[in-house]
Amino acid sequence: MSLAFVPTTAFGPGLVRRWRHMPARALLFISFVVCVFGTMVAGLTGGGAATVIVGFGWGGWVTGGTATAMANTAAAGARADLAAVYCVARLRNDPAGLAKLASLNQVEKWARVNFITKGGWTTLPGMTEPVTGAADVCSQQLMNETRPPSNG
Repeated sequence: MSLAFVPTTAFGPGLVRRWRHMPARALLFISFVVCVFGTMVAGLTGGGAATVIVGFGWGGWVTGGTATAMANTAAAGARADLAAVYCVARLRNDPAGLAKLASLNQVEKWARVNFITKGGWTTLPGMTEPVTGAADVCSQQLMNETRPPSNG
């Protein structure tokens, strides 16, 4: 009589004995691992690809280059808005501001940008060139203004 321990399962001691003596048990185990982990890897890869497609397509994700371009556009717009505020304030504080505003009203709409740029109102202190886009914003603000600029 042998004192070796033989595990007992719900199916009886024969199942464990058959597993030990099965010549292809390593192959069976490897195929099980490949099936389980292969499915997991395929799911993760497909899920990752779907996440990227949905994120960039509908989620509003952008690449670094697009984000940089958007930031540069926003910065240029902010500079133009700042220079336009300076332009309007400079015209209001000009002693001949009413006469210049009257001249601006008589200039055609398409020529107002050149009129403001030539007047030097969109060139900030310390700069030699006018701020790009500021003359257009300044002319819009001046034309939308309901009260005349104050002198002094």
